[in-house]
Amino acid sequence: MKKVNVMNKEREEKLNEKLACEKLNHISDILEYKFGIQNTPGINKKEYDIFIEDVDEEIYFQHTYSMEEMVECHVELQAFRLRKDFSICIALETFKTFEEEVNGN
Repeated sequence: MKKVNVMNKEREEKLNEKLACEKLNHISDILEYKFGIQNTPGINKKEYDIFIEDVDEEIYFQHTYSMEEMVECHVELQAFRLRKDFSICIALETFKTFEEEVNGN
């Protein structure tokens, strides 16, 4: 019985990894095709990353999820949140640049 439980646990782990990977790619696709935000999804061990950069504005943004977070997340909601957070980064950088220009720095 113990061997069956171990096999089920391993199978569940592999299924969760696959689901997390699919959700990460889905978030990436929503960002790119719905919002026009270029991004790079990545997996490092059991961490799932979305890396967004705006080369023109020199803004780089990365968000990391654990496998558990990725499995439990709502894909569209996460894409909207990442878009919002990235937009805030752009706004803050734009405001910082404006202040520097006004203050002559």
